[in-house]
Amino acid sequence: MATCGGRPVGILALLMVVPLTGTAQNPGLSSSWFALNVYSGVNQEQECYSPAQVATGSSGLVITAAAQQTACSGTPEFYTSGAVVWAPPLTWQYGTIEFYAEMAGGQGPWPAIWLLGHNCQPSGPTIYNAPTCQWPNPGSDEIDIAEILNSNHASVNQEIHTTDASGVRHDDSCRPMVTDVSRNYHLYEMDWSPGSLTWKIDGTQTCSITKSYVPSSRMYLIINVAVGGTTGGTPDNSTFPASTTVKYIKMCTSTSGCSNPGIAAPDPTGSIFFDNFSVGGPTDPTKLVTVVHDDRD
Repeated sequence: MATCGGRPVGILALLMVVPLTGTAQNPGLSSSWFALNVYSGVNQEQECYSPAQVATGSSGLVITAAAQQTACSGTPEFYTSGAVVWAPPLTWQYGTIEFYAEMAGGQGPWPAIWLLGHNCQPSGPTIYNAPTCQWPNPGSDEIDIAEILNSNHASVNQEIHTTDASGVRHDDSCRPMVTDVSRNYHLYEMDWSPGSLTWKIDGTQTCSITKSYVPSSRMYLIINVAVGGTTGGTPDNSTFPASTTVKYIKMCTSTSGCSNPGIAAPDPTGSIFFDNFSVGGPTDPTKLVTVVHDDRD
């Protein structure tokens, strides 16, 4: 039987298989994604996000940060970069996420693949955070699946930012060492269940958090390359452009008795995870696709 994160998926209903075929926001993205066109206005970052810095093709999803002065949201910045986020109503809660990626290198880029609570989810590409966002309170809290801090490409930050029932803030994290993430593709995984998070890199467990305050609300996915800011490091223009490349994203949940009328059942051979995506597994993709398995009827 096919599995995701070690869980059988033969009983799962297929919620979405989305090839990145193009929209008005970006010709390489499906309607389930926004390519942001906005200044983030957070963390003292120095980039403007532009859809022009996001591309898809035979390499996968490529987000490039460049030393190019531009302005967005009325704010002039010395760098332009890219960010893609799930468009509402697409969110996710509990299960396994897996992706195969090479992160942006150089001095100054701040690449990350992360989840943010649904109260922050933007309604359009010119919005960074929704007005209802109250980071890092529940519903607006954060899970960092893979984040590169201070241009240290030999370490991956795996962290949560949240508050507990008493309003106390928690920033639990691990920073495992790896071979240079800007010169090597790695397989990143995270398993999320009530009160528990477990991270893996290249099949080896690297972090585990089991606490009552582990985020529990539905979240949306963000892939971005910020520049500078509080933990991006001082940019060195000679190291730009710098790109994050994501070969694939795979997400699933473990369920029983799941049904979703009108949506095809998963392929029992497991190839459903690579339909319209790969001819030879994660190292040989032909196009990026988001695959989500969920237990909602």
